[in-house]
Amino acid sequence: MAELSSSRHAPLKPSKVIPLLVLSAIGAFIFTVGGGLIVYSNTRHLIEIRNWLDHSQTVLSSIQTESQRLDRLSSSMQLFQATGDANNLRASEASAAAVQSGVSTLQNLLQDNASQSHHVDELETSVEALSRTVESARQSRAVPDQQIQSCRNILNVIQQEERGLLKDRSNESQDSSVRSLLAGAGYLGLSLIVLIRS
Repeated sequence: MAELSSSRHAPLKPSKVIPLLVLSAIGAFIFTVGGGLIVYSNTRHLIEIRNWLDHSQTVLSSIQTESQRLDRLSSSMQLFQATGDANNLRASEASAAAVQSGVSTLQNLLQDNASQSHHVDELETSVEALSRTVESARQSRAVPDQQIQSCRNILNVIQQEERGLLKDRSNESQDSSVRSLLAGAGYLGLSLIVLIRS
């Protein structure tokens, strides 16, 4: 019985210890690298989603700015029609130029999205027609309500589509955060199990 007990606690031979140590080191290395890659991948994905969320917010802000410029243009044209004051016409022309500049900004922001880029091209055409009407208003003194409304309708289409993208990206961001937390918890749990068993 004493011999059996002593054989259970007998130290492992060096020829068996070294391979076990090597395997343990390799396992720990693979485990650490794997965990690091998971964390890196999740973090990178979250950053990409955050960048797209910021992008959508920038697009929506630009659309809001364009809508405000159209409001100013409409008000200035109505004042010009009522008073004949050339200052109001110049204000309208400045607003029209600002809208054209804003369209260029939107084209740059939305060039990655074929659908949105198509809408911006339509907006550009409508804004060009609006600008021509404003330029000819010195003689006609007509308010370009139709052209302004056309621009607003296209802006609304762009805005609705971008809000849909923003919602999808927000949901994806939340899902990715949950996956990242679960992966971190799983990695921590495995680490604890390895430590306890060792």
